Amino acid sequence: MGRSGGTRVIIFESAIDAMHQPGGMVYDEMRDAAREVTFLAQLDAPKRTGQLAAGIRMASERRASRKKVGFYVRSDAPHSFWVHEGTRDQITPTTFPYMRLPAFPEMGARGTSPRMYRKVVSGQVGQPFLTNNLRYVMAGVAN
Repeated sequence: MGRSGGTRVIIFESAIDAMHQPGGMVYDEMRDAAREVTFLAQLDAPKRTGQLAAGIRMASERRASRKKVGFYVRSDAPHSFWVHEGTRDQITPTTFPYMRLPAFPEMGARGTSPRMYRKVVSGQVGQPFLTNNLRYVMAGVAN
């Protein structure tokens, strides 16, 4: 007759901690996901000047506990917030009564197009190049 009994699994907390350390399974998976988001966001960022794509960076978060892994992707370009989130319906100047804008931006490099002056311009719709790529990558990680 065989022994009838249950099966036991012993989980060592040190093994779980090791998964969250650099080189561990959880740490490596999150780092790879953050790298993929960074790469895709650089491809997806609007490219009028290339400043947005050039400013996209990945960094790791400082640890608050042993079982915490955190990476973030950010854009350092000064105008990245307004491109990512969009602006309100109308944009008005804050320092002078008029804004100086290129009349024909498609003519060439910045500063070479003739200028026009406007009191109000339309806002822009957000282009969430970071959020969209995070959703795309995390959908793949979850499967």
